[in-house]
Amino acid sequence: MRLYRHNFTKDGKQVKSDRYYTDVRIEGRRYRLALFPSKSLSEKTARRVETLVGLKMAGETPGADMQKWISQQPPKFIKRLVKLGLISGSRLAAGTSLSQHIEAFKAHLLASGVTKKQANQQSSRAARVLAEAGCRRLSDISRGKVLLAIDRLKKQVCRKNIKTGKVESVETGAVVSPMTKRQHVRAVKQFSKWLAAEGAITADPLTGLTIKNVQITNQRRALSQDEAAYLIEWTSSKGGYAYTMSGQERALVYRLALETGLRRNEIRSLKRTSFDFDGLTVQVDSAYTKNRKTATVPVKAATMTLIKHHLKSKMPTAQAFGLTDNHTARMLQDDMTAAREDWIQAVKNNPSEHRRRVESDFLKVDTHDGKVDFHCLRHTFATWLVQAGVDIKTAQTLLRHSTPAMTLGIYAHAQSDNLTAAINSLPDFETTEKNESIN
Repeated sequence: MRLYRHNFTKDGKQVKSDRYYTDVRIEGRRYRLALFPSKSLSEKTARRVETLVGLKMAGETPGADMQKWISQQPPKFIKRLVKLGLISGSRLAAGTSLSQHIEAFKAHLLASGVTKKQANQQSSRAARVLAEAGCRRLSDISRGKVLLAIDRLKKQVCRKNIKTGKVESVETGAVVSPMTKRQHVRAVKQFSKWLAAEGAITADPLTGLTIKNVQITNQRRALSQDEAAYLIEWTSSKGGYAYTMSGQERALVYRLALETGLRRNEIRSLKRTSFDFDGLTVQVDSAYTKNRKTATVPVKAATMTLIKHHLKSKMPTAQAFGLTDNHTARMLQDDMTAAREDWIQAVKNNPSEHRRRVESDFLKVDTHDGKVDFHCLRHTFATWLVQAGVDIKTAQTLLRHSTPAMTLGIYAHAQSDNLTAAINSLPDFETTEKNESIN
């Protein structure tokens, strides 16, 4: 290969470059490759590059000696070799810090259409696991390290720093919940899969990574139909004004969530123009859905009548409901607690029935089946669909899930009464044996 200094004009004068260059010919095209100020080093490097070109043309990979030489080169020169296609992008990635890869991963998530909140959440979870695992380079990532790191994760709470006045995330010392562990596993696996797809690593080191024998302790529960009916009736008639909404408005929000499966932020985004009163549908703009696709969801005629009445005095672009972006779980829990107390007090003059109601789980926020928050209304919607015998494909479509497994495995809950009913539906063997003995 020919070595030369590049001529260029500076301040009106022709000058030679400080570093040497060589021409690289790949598949009939000529590329100029910048080398180094030292002629002897540039000559040695040019010979190595010539060997790389030969390997590329022959479809062969560099041997151990060549791999070692590549790893010793400056990051900028490695970047040039990657650009020419003489080495894989993983070599360039090896010289990039993990934090830079995390930022690139977050940018990829944003570009794929997820919300800023989701992108920050996934990237920060992956970064937290890798930091806990002591990974500083891509080559440090392994299943063993990641599993140990996730097992050591501690709960974090937001507290105000007295010295700085800023709200900071602080570890409490308690172990995170199994659900939190799963979320971190998913995030770090998504990150490593993306690295492999981008060519930053030759193979995904976290393929097959799972956490076995994990019990979900903070699981949501679905409401029974009786619970939902009593809650809506009580909130509408006795709930009063709370959380920026009247009792009637809160009851209508609960009803809409239970009958459509819409999420809190989706309901919060609705305007008067979101509703098609004749077509009996509501449309959620793509900016507010989880999958970033516009959603058109059917609404029951009776519920649409109530919504139309509720919106009659609102401007077309006004927010349909006064739902806030926080405290919705507490709002629902407060209404359920008050409704339960009213339900119990209604039979205070009947000691046996009063005791039965006190001991029951009816409208309890936290039971052995799980805890109630606003998102549990969506879980309830899914559970009712399955209980009603709706086929899984239809349920998946209504819930806008990517897979049927999510519909059945996460959102559709088996309630205790249904389990008992299922057992009681089995054949009565005692009756069978009796009939056989008579015959």
